[in-house]
Amino acid sequence: MLKTQTHAWQLAVVIWLLATSSAGAQQLQPFGPVDIEPTFDLFAPFEINTFGPRPEPNEGFFAVYERLNWATTTPRKRSIGAGRTIGAIHHFQDPQNIAVFPQPNQLDDGIDLHVPEAAAGWGNRFELGYVADRSGWIVGVINSVRQPQSQLFGLAETTSPIGTVAVTFDHAPGLLDGFVDLRGPESSTVGANGGPDQFADDVDGDGFFGPDGQDTDGDGVPDAVAPTDFDDLVSFLPTFDSFVTTNQTIINGVEVMKLYRFRPLDNGTFFDFGFGARLLSIDDTFQASGIGGTLGDSNWTGEAENRIIGPQVSLRWLNQRKRWRLSAEGRFVAGYNIQNLKVHGEIGSQLEPGALNRPLFFNPTTFRREQTDDQFSPVAELRLETAYAVTKRVALRVGWTGVFVGRVARGSRVIGYSLPEPTLVTGTEPIFTNGVNFGIEINR
Repeated sequence: MLKTQTHAWQLAVVIWLLATSSAGAQQLQPFGPVDIEPTFDLFAPFEINTFGPRPEPNEGFFAVYERLNWATTTPRKRSIGAGRTIGAIHHFQDPQNIAVFPQPNQLDDGIDLHVPEAAAGWGNRFELGYVADRSGWIVGVINSVRQPQSQLFGLAETTSPIGTVAVTFDHAPGLLDGFVDLRGPESSTVGANGGPDQFADDVDGDGFFGPDGQDTDGDGVPDAVAPTDFDDLVSFLPTFDSFVTTNQTIINGVEVMKLYRFRPLDNGTFFDFGFGARLLSIDDTFQASGIGGTLGDSNWTGEAENRIIGPQVSLRWLNQRKRWRLSAEGRFVAGYNIQNLKVHGEIGSQLEPGALNRPLFFNPTTFRREQTDDQFSPVAELRLETAYAVTKRVALRVGWTGVFVGRVARGSRVIGYSLPEPTLVTGTEPIFTNGVNFGIEINR
């Protein structure tokens, strides 16, 4: 994160220097004109002239600090895995000891990318600049608007040997087949008195208990060595005892613009027009972690870094009524989006191939995939604010900001849900960030 912010400040300084280096005819230095003196009368009283002309807008150096509380739309949900028929895990026998199998289930979705609901996060916005003779410069910085959310599925503690939360992955037939141990010899139905007894269940009722031998005396316990009965295999669902998802969006940015101020109207209204460049950074990370169940302990992370840069234009309207100022401002960026996409994690770190209630041939797997993509990502921003002049130079402001960004990569959507290891997929969607802002302005 520090690296991203450092690059943003470096870009701002470079653009500022390039833009002002050719303006010698206007007697400009990199940080302002040579004939503008800093304003020190911050606490001079605000003057209200009821009968005279309306006051001119402030000129000279200005600064703004605002605290932001923004929320970003959550990633669009999509189905995990393709709809397919999954063999049933549970089995039971009728009183005549004849195996009975439930009908297979059509399973379309699992967790379905249950990204937590959007929650507002805090950040900061700074603006520095000056206006002299109705023209000037402005540098704006958005600093670390963080919006973390998390959600828990399932139970932290469970007695189920096969988990309680299913997450559907695409996988080859047979990859999740294994021997199940859900009942002991005193039970004729799953979950009754016997419970797991450390022997594979005799799923097909032929007296052979998977790899654990044959029952020769009819007591429900294998007591003789026998070849493995592969007819006792069942197809497990990918499950966990508990499953936690976390999504975090972090927004940073910097902009540099040349400002032009039109002559004020008689009703106290004036307009500022600006053009320049903007860098907007949107980092979106999705993390999932599962414990227990048929896949053992697993975790995976999808990361999407969006670096949007391009030319920007802005238009600001402001109307002053005594101490009160109302303003509306719009910005548009024709953004080029460089996307860095990553998927990494570990599947089944506690798996033991051949263990009961676990896939027979699935080994613990770690993975990492990376890819770079580029998109055209337009950015549109609207600010609605009001300010109250405490002194001649100092005002308190509060307002609302909404930002629309097209073709943004999201961390949850770069993960391809497949086994034995997830893949990386590409895709974009628009996002909308909005919320309140409040702070202080000096000589703005």
